[in-house]
Amino acid sequence: MRLEAIRFDTAPALPEEAGLGMDVVCFAGFLSPRGPVAQDGALARWLDREGYLSRAERLAKGGPRVDTLLDRPVPLRSLADYTAVFDSDTRLDGQARVAGHVLSDPLPPEALAAPLMTVVDGALTETALPAGQQSLADLTEHLSSALPGLEVSLVAALGGFRLSIALPLSHGPGTLSVLEHPGLGFPAVRFARSRRIGAAMDAAIRQFFAMGGRKAYAIALAPPLPLFAEADARHTALAQLLGAKAERPAFVGHALARPLPAPFIGAEERRGLTHLFGLDDAAFLVLPDLPDLVAQDRLPAPPDLPLIRGPHEFADCVPVPADAPLPPLADAALPAVDAAGLVLWRAAVERVLRLMRAHRRDMSLIAALPRGADGLDVAPELPDSAFLNLAGPFLRTAFSNGLPGRAMPADAALAGQIAATLAGPTPYASPAARPLPAVHATAEPAGAQGLPVTWIARDGGDMALTRDITASLDAAWRPGSASSGRSSWVPSP
Repeated sequence: MRLEAIRFDTAPALPEEAGLGMDVVCFAGFLSPRGPVAQDGALARWLDREGYLSRAERLAKGGPRVDTLLDRPVPLRSLADYTAVFDSDTRLDGQARVAGHVLSDPLPPEALAAPLMTVVDGALTETALPAGQQSLADLTEHLSSALPGLEVSLVAALGGFRLSIALPLSHGPGTLSVLEHPGLGFPAVRFARSRRIGAAMDAAIRQFFAMGGRKAYAIALAPPLPLFAEADARHTALAQLLGAKAERPAFVGHALARPLPAPFIGAEERRGLTHLFGLDDAAFLVLPDLPDLVAQDRLPAPPDLPLIRGPHEFADCVPVPADAPLPPLADAALPAVDAAGLVLWRAAVERVLRLMRAHRRDMSLIAALPRGADGLDVAPELPDSAFLNLAGPFLRTAFSNGLPGRAMPADAALAGQIAATLAGPTPYASPAARPLPAVHATAEPAGAQGLPVTWIARDGGDMALTRDITASLDAAWRPGSASSGRSSWVPSP
């Protein structure tokens, strides 16, 4: 019988999977995806096959359409795969923002007589203000519509509100000046700038492939947070990363202790950490942003350029000179935890370990050992688990120059070394038996050998793992993937 209404189309073949392996690493953190994903590409077909696309995306004309890659796993088999999908230049040190003095509400007409002068990246804009008495809310609304490229808001302060003007984070790096306007709370010129800085997850993925890693998953929850992001923003991001729901940032620790979602939730409903329920071939998890998310606050340095005072006709002199000195952001301090941050780090790690014990006993978490601020002893808060590999200290690599302190956590290097060893001709050799490629030096000395940490140090002329161990205190579960070759040594002085 002939059926006229049925048509069979031959779809392009999906890339063959190598099956379940022991060398696949999942990186979860914060990155910015690039533009739209090709509808007929392998990535769109993979996301469709695995059930991550919404109904509208699956049924799009022309084939599966991918509206977003945020909070979705992306398989990567090479550095080229990574750079084609993710943008590594979107993290900033902070938001360029200026705020004036406390204002009266409403503002008298004489306070609005002169126009507002703003300079963005050297371009001067003159904005006329409404005549007559104005409430602060109406003035803010007027400025927001007149300055679409800036964020204008009111900031609560002691005794009232201040006018705040900022470059949106989507603007990228840039400079902002608000010229003298006493009526709006600016008795002198105010200057601010934002600059690019490296993202931890970008450096981690590049390090992984440079060390011989063959396959990884990247789960980007959101664009990277600014370097000087406040604790509330970082703690909210931590809850998002670990698939926890916190009503307020102050309750993140409680949210991390709550039960995990059921493992049988559909792919569309998975968020953050729960994506591990669907990545059967992932053997290791790395959270490159964890040290920053739990660290104590970093205070941004004040602008080092002199504030220019004078009449408005000299506004064209405000832009930053080409040879103006810029303090290197790479010299910012490495992330360090205080006592509260250490407790939060322990809660985050324990949440991951609970998931692995209950649902993914074939996986391990590779985490950077937190750095204690002001000599804080981190040893009492280290979990006792064979599902955890701790790595330290911070490292200088080919990909760490753009990061704060020009150094990166050791978790990505350990993950790359383990993955390359397991994928090599002798998969059960110790990762400590071969030198570490793409690692130049340590940013600080290795810690005490008594801690359950895989340290990285110089062995003669090469950088290498001093040992390969888990964080378990039980001697039977202490060895890592080592079964032959060197499993422990003492670093060179």
